[in-house]
Amino acid sequence: MKRRLIVGKRYRGSDLVGGLWPLLAYAVLTLIMTYPAVLHLGDRVLGSAQDARIFWWNNWWVKRALITGQSPYTTPVLFYPQGVSLTYHSFSWLNTGLWLLLEPLIGAGTAYNLTVLWVFPLAGWGMECLVRELTGSKSAAFLAGLMYAFVPYRLGHYNHPHLMGTQWIPFYTLYLLRALRSPLRALRSGRQKHVLLASLFFVLTALVGWNLALYLVIWTGWIGGYALLTRAGTFRRVLGVLACVFLIGGVVLLPLLAPMLTGRVEAEDTLGDLQQDWMQTDLLAFVVPNRSHPLWGQAVAPIYDQMGRPRRVVHLGYTVMALFGYGLARRSVRRRIGLWWGGTVLWWVMALGPFLKFHGHIYRSIPLPYYPLSRLFVFQLLKIPDRYNLLLGLSCAVVVGYAVADLLAQLKGRLRVGVPVALSVLVLFEYLSIPVQMLPLQIPSFYEELARETGEFGVVELPIDFYDTAKEYMLYQTVHGHPIAEGHVSRRPTEAMAFLDAHPLLRGLYRRQEIDPSLTDVVRQLRTLQDVGFRYIIIHKQLVEAGRVADWRSWLAIAPVYEDQEVVVYRTQPQYGRDFDFAVEMGDGIGVISARLAATSLAQGGWLEMDLVWGTRAAPGRDWLARLSLVSRSGSDVQWVDFEPCMGWSTSEWGTDGVARGHGALRADPFIEGGTYTVTVELVDPATGARAGQLLSVGQVEVQALRRVFERPEVEVPVEAFFGDGLRLLGYDLRPALWPEARGLDVTLHWQAMQRMEVAFKFFAHLLDLETGELVAQADVMPHDWTYPTHWWEKGEFVSDEITLSVSDVPAGVYRVVIGVYDPETGARLPITDAAGTGRAEDQYLLVERLALP
Repeated sequence: MKRRLIVGKRYRGSDLVGGLWPLLAYAVLTLIMTYPAVLHLGDRVLGSAQDARIFWWNNWWVKRALITGQSPYTTPVLFYPQGVSLTYHSFSWLNTGLWLLLEPLIGAGTAYNLTVLWVFPLAGWGMECLVRELTGSKSAAFLAGLMYAFVPYRLGHYNHPHLMGTQWIPFYTLYLLRALRSPLRALRSGRQKHVLLASLFFVLTALVGWNLALYLVIWTGWIGGYALLTRAGTFRRVLGVLACVFLIGGVVLLPLLAPMLTGRVEAEDTLGDLQQDWMQTDLLAFVVPNRSHPLWGQAVAPIYDQMGRPRRVVHLGYTVMALFGYGLARRSVRRRIGLWWGGTVLWWVMALGPFLKFHGHIYRSIPLPYYPLSRLFVFQLLKIPDRYNLLLGLSCAVVVGYAVADLLAQLKGRLRVGVPVALSVLVLFEYLSIPVQMLPLQIPSFYEELARETGEFGVVELPIDFYDTAKEYMLYQTVHGHPIAEGHVSRRPTEAMAFLDAHPLLRGLYRRQEIDPSLTDVVRQLRTLQDVGFRYIIIHKQLVEAGRVADWRSWLAIAPVYEDQEVVVYRTQPQYGRDFDFAVEMGDGIGVISARLAATSLAQGGWLEMDLVWGTRAAPGRDWLARLSLVSRSGSDVQWVDFEPCMGWSTSEWGTDGVARGHGALRADPFIEGGTYTVTVELVDPATGARAGQLLSVGQVEVQALRRVFERPEVEVPVEAFFGDGLRLLGYDLRPALWPEARGLDVTLHWQAMQRMEVAFKFFAHLLDLETGELVAQADVMPHDWTYPTHWWEKGEFVSDEITLSVSDVPAGVYRVVIGVYDPETGARLPITDAAGTGRAEDQYLLVERLALP
């Protein structure tokens, strides 16, 4: 026995016109269910995240491309200067087309919001038409349309007009079913309009979003397969109808599809991450109530947080679930809804993704039917399994329509009116998600000024990000109109990053939000940006932590051209006298913009460090060195060091209006007198040492004397040995090293400096096998853990230094401990003599003759 795909009374033309009243009803309900959108149509856009700004930018870009005669599939205004392909970017061509028509009449904001809001009444009307034809019940059809129009998952996609626009799919389904019911010969007898209308709604769906077109292909395959499996249509009829629908639709869409089809091979590696694992629907989510509901939304929000991403509402409502169950339970209904409840299961299973996920945990031991499909090209294009919920409401709404029609057939009198009204109220109450979220269209006032600047130039926005902040910058771009260095496209080609990767300054900023500390050539970095057309660097204070902003400002070292609470703006072509001035001019056109000491005090032997920012008002005629000096109270240079003003960028290359960063470091002599010194910096001739112009007094620094010991320490084991002419060993202490789960020996050596030494000697301790003399453990150190070298020791000073010998890997036995001192540059050991002048073999001193290790 053959089954029919359509059961019920089909519309006549007059019926369709008379059925426009539901469209008006759904339009009124849209204003209620999306409150307060109607109050902010012009100053905000529907959306809760930055993705909404992508589609705002899409409209602006397509309009600009049409006006300038450019291809909308390639834009030079993102990822400037090389631009980026938009071939696989998410456009909603139909919404953009509608926006282009409305924008001159009602303004950009109102036009954009209407292209979002029109989805709801049209979706409801389309489902009402479909269910009314299937069931013959106006009340059931209206309720099904209500459910389909305002299902929470659609409300959760305000940010994605290319996904929420499923309004044409019920119309497509209606005319596809009509075409499949008609004999193939009817295509030549005046009834081919069903195929043409199905093709029309397929095209409209594809123009809303390519993802929806792919979902529609899957849905069409399900309808055709069901027709063949249930013998509701012959193979010839089904194949002929589907071929005609897709052929007509493909020809109409070919101008937009051609770039995507020809670029498929080249773009195969640019389709983005699959997102098919972590972006699947949690099984628990289907029974958790609406998180956007004004009454219980906050109560269920923690459950959504535990389930993790995605957090969109997929719950169809308990009223709808009850009606769905009623339809399955009724045999009279079940016989007619095989196509629809099967479709519901199809989309439900697909939305669950490759592995079962429940309450936030993915059970990889439980693969689902989606798993073998997840690596196929078409499913990689669709990327996110959770989005299959977009079609879940379609087939579920039809089942609900059949269930309500059956329920109403059993009722009499006022119940036939009261029950549909009550069910409609319950559905709308469960779906209530007010107030809907809207994004303000406010932008920093600087961009209004930027829009008035003439010429073609780009701007670098900081922080660099290709997701949320980039979408913010794209919104600003619709006002100022100039190219930006970054951007967001749905599937970013790898070559889009070429300039950012090649530019040293931008590379560090986009990868780590840091400026490479080795980049001291400030103006050279800025000039490379200016050379390719960038005029400004704009730092957004509120989009990055204050510490980052301070670091970037410090590195730039020039005055901003504009600043307010939101942004600070710098030129990429700074000029002396406008963007920077000198604290002091040194000579040859070079001056110091700023200089800062790292500290105002240091110990003898410590490091004095200073950061400088240099500038030029004219191109220097030669290469100079900088000299950092410590000047005594009497005015004499006690100590100094010469260094390159900017490492790796000689002064002769700076040119006019140059800005460079420098770092000077001087290690204070360990025997310098303690006290207060003035720190100065100047330019000197590398050949003669002659000063160029003035010097700059940076500040004062207090040099503190090292704490030296001139009292003989107590020793456990006294000895008397001399190492060369400079070192005297007074004795040693020996005890087990104390650290958890380790075996070791701590040897403390007590020394006296017999004179000042010129060499920073290293000490060694060796553990030798008593019988074989084999070296089994050793330690080589500099005093005080490398912080107090021997050439800092004063004559007569006592120094105690600890050496730790690790013996954790040494087997039990008897060993000897010997020590020695050597020059690390030459490896030569110091000769050893005792008090009687007797030397030691191999210049090593036997410290412990017999040491038993357990």
